[in-house]
Amino acid sequence: MKLYTEKEVFSQNQHFIFRLRNLYLNDNKKFNQFKDFITIPFYINDKTTFNYILFSDLFFSKGKEIDTLLTIGHNYLPEISDPTLLDLAKNKAKKFLLKDDKDAVCNYLQCISLNGKMTHFITNKCIIDENITINTSFFPDNMSSVSKMFANILPESKNSLVFWQRYQSLTKQEKIILKMIGNGVSNNDIGNQLFISKHTVSTHKKNIYRKLDINSLQELVKFSMVMDLL
Repeated sequence: MKLYTEKEVFSQNQHFIFRLRNLYLNDNKKFNQFKDFITIPFYINDKTTFNYILFSDLFFSKGKEIDTLLTIGHNYLPEISDPTLLDLAKNKAKKFLLKDDKDAVCNYLQCISLNGKMTHFITNKCIIDENITINTSFFPDNMSSVSKMFANILPESKNSLVFWQRYQSLTKQEKIILKMIGNGVSNNDIGNQLFISKHTVSTHKKNIYRKLDINSLQELVKFSMVMDLL
């Protein structure tokens, strides 16, 4: 699929990390088998301490500063980062983690010294669980190759990018209800589990159908399967 707009590039990048996170959760063995073949730098870190748990070897080819970053940890970032962008990134990540939407993606621009040259790149962050996050870094030299990543490991429908954009238009509550509906939970049970009225559930359901541009439960299930939600 060719990407023509900045919005499409960002959506594709976000969808990639979402699928990568799902692979980590659903088949950790396969994730570990293929993690060394992922051609986009990524890392997994602790939500509270920010300590690195898994660090892609690809980062080390970007600059000598990465070795020091891995050794010292995130406290080294202020020494090599653009201070304004670093503060913006920290604030955006903090708000994202407080929101605790595990089906959303946070992205922000960063600029750090790599081999002595200030380099801009985009970081995407996705929550894995209550303890850790997964992050991908997209540098200018690999932006155009994102659509090729994991093509065989995570086969992608031609509609999946469109579906992803629609999915991200849902609120956190609507995403929860979408999954419950797709798993066959009745309106009454959804209301009881979420402590909302049956009428409120129906309103959420109508909004979900409208935002996803679907008209039936069958279409909702198809959407959920493409998005790896079931």
